[in-house]
Amino acid sequence: MGLTEPLVRRLNEAAGVAAREAKPIFRAAIGRLSLADVPGIATQRDGATQFLRTSAGADLTARLRPLVDRGLGQVGALRELDRVAASTPLLRTAGLTRDRIGSSVTEQALNGIFRYIGSEEGRLRDNPVGALGGALKGLLGQ
Repeated sequence: MGLTEPLVRRLNEAAGVAAREAKPIFRAAIGRLSLADVPGIATQRDGATQFLRTSAGADLTARLRPLVDRGLGQVGALRELDRVAASTPLLRTAGLTRDRIGSSVTEQALNGIFRYIGSEEGRLRDNPVGALGGALKGLLGQ
């Protein structure tokens, strides 16, 4: 196992913990949707995703960052960072600090969330009838 593999694994775990907090923030952003937002949403392949990123991005960052920091501590990532930093000056030289790791994990979590939303939006736009058909089958019990 490489020197940083446990750290990377723990960072990924922390990002997953934080990502679950996005749902209520997205609901609030959708609640603020106005008619002025509709053309951008309707005319761009990822219009809804871009709307959410613009309207909820700052709130998500503010909400997720403390969770990421707490998650990093809970999964042992900060302890692992300190261990690796103590054994090699490479991290200090590269400027990898607890703060920069927290910012990076938060940003990566948000990028992952929006990448997923964008791919789902694209899939729905490519085949809107297919998505509706699946919902109807579920409603009709077929």
